[in-house]
Amino acid sequence: MAYKLPATIYNPSQLRSLQRELKQLKSLRSAQNIVFSENLQELAVTNSVKKLNTKIVSEMLSFIETLIGDAPEVSVSLASSPGNEDRVEFISWMRRKIHPQLMIHFVIRPELLAGCIVRTAKGVHDWSLKTALETNKEKLTKRLINA
Repeated sequence: MAYKLPATIYNPSQLRSLQRELKQLKSLRSAQNIVFSENLQELAVTNSVKKLNTKIVSEMLSFIETLIGDAPEVSVSLASSPGNEDRVEFISWMRRKIHPQLMIHFVIRPELLAGCIVRTAKGVHDWSLKTALETNKEKLTKRLINA
């Protein structure tokens, strides 16, 4: 089965945590009285898994281990921390447009004022208000003087 990541799982530390949890599940003889993490529950719901058995746990573990080594990563710098809904929407959009298993590191940098800076393996894309103001400083100054 080809698994999909839910938008709530978006960074490598979450993947490593899922990996540990799945390894523990794989080694257990009985799955009674086990409390699953929110991440594992989300992974199961996203992939319509109703019951975890040895085969599914092994498949999920293989999927997670592949992602740990191969998933592309980006760093997104924002002026403030996004709310949960905004974060999920942003992650979903990035995964649709760039890569379905994209891992994202959010960095909060208040000095950006607004917008974001996205760093990928191929380069940096700066859509911050701070950079836009700095880039257009002369134009803005001239317009203010001539106003």
